[in-house]
Amino acid sequence: MVKQPPERSEPPTTPPHVLQLIEEASRNQAEFLDLGNCGLTDLPLERELKPLAPFLVGLNLGTGFQNAEGKVQATANRWSANSLNEGNWERLQVLGKLNSLSLRETDTGDAQALAKLTSLTTLNVSYN
Repeated sequence: MVKQPPERSEPPTTPPHVLQLIEEASRNQAEFLDLGNCGLTDLPLERELKPLAPFLVGLNLGTGFQNAEGKVQATANRWSANSLNEGNWERLQVLGKLNSLSLRETDTGDAQALAKLTSLTTLNVSYN
């Protein structure tokens, strides 16, 4: 019997359109990034998010977010809804200035790890 090598557990690849949005936000030093409705089933890797750390304070991963006027605004992205029930929320810890996170309608699942995001002042987990 031939012994098979152990399976490697590779993290899912971040979709190219998400990497493009992250790169654009990094280039513009954006304080807010809308990754809602990007078809994500997992969060981008820490190394992909790290360039945003010096300036990003708001992140939308849901179908909508609260805008500067305090109203719910739908995401502008038109891919499929994110389903982040696996979480990997610890990846967001690299975003040390992040104070606002929207997970509206993302099938969030167990979000206990979000407690480690101590800079958050606003967290939207509605419709999960």
